[in-house]
Amino acid sequence: MPAVLTNLRQRWATAAVLAALCSCGEDTPLSVEITTGHEEGSLSADPAVAEVEIVAQTPDGSVKLRATAAPGEEFDLGDAPDSSQLAFELTGRTADGTVVARGRSVRLTLGSLNTDAVPLFIQRLGGFARPPSELVRAHVHAPAGVVGENFLVATGGDAAYGEDGPVDPALGDFYDFIFLIGRESPSVLPRAARSMLARNTTLILIDDEGASYADLSEGTTSDIDPPEGMTWDEVSGGETIDLLGDDLPGLSYVVGATRPDEPTDAVLVLDDSGSMSVVRLS
Repeated sequence: MPAVLTNLRQRWATAAVLAALCSCGEDTPLSVEITTGHEEGSLSADPAVAEVEIVAQTPDGSVKLRATAAPGEEFDLGDAPDSSQLAFELTGRTADGTVVARGRSVRLTLGSLNTDAVPLFIQRLGGFARPPSELVRAHVHAPAGVVGENFLVATGGDAAYGEDGPVDPALGDFYDFIFLIGRESPSVLPRAARSMLARNTTLILIDDEGASYADLSEGTTSDIDPPEGMTWDEVSGGETIDLLGDDLPGLSYVVGATRPDEPTDAVLVLDDSGSMSVVRLS
């Protein structure tokens, strides 16, 4: 059944644009709100945004919806199947056509969005760009990664703090890229990581004593042996460098030389098949 994006109403006083996505079969509206997050008023600053263009497109380009509207006007992006995976791109222009604001969403499958409202983030170029909400708990010197192209995860580090004070740093904290809100894990991960690798929904957590897999989709964990010729304490605390993408080899590195205390020459290599090896800097 098609999903219709229609009746997008802009409310510049609150720097938001409201849309209605409705399933024609069920006639249930789904609001889409364009938000500037923590930088309120940035789109009305001089020179003000005079129009916003929204482009929604599937990865293969088979569905491409486009609409532009001035503040206070309505626009209709048209129809798309519920099964569509759409990524939204937002462009804000001044009266003379200068682009001063941009935004982009992760891919959203329209038929699986079990919500009444989906936020889209846009922000002024050349300034702070802080999306709304925040992590529930703050981690000190913690590694971070992206899980399933949906969540930013932070865990481990030297310490962690919640609203009521210190908490176990092995807890996981997540920022949801779809709904632009912080979420927390109720369970403690197998170790308070000093370094971390993330692949799809699996984390590899590394500390001085060892390393563990944590499959977030299955809720399972297991310890990992280091590759031959390396111990985990040689790379624990090192920065993670990812080479991931359509034109990249799918490699990730944890570099011992980047850690602030006692740098080492060890580099952990994770390839696109999940195999691990070690190389040494010369």
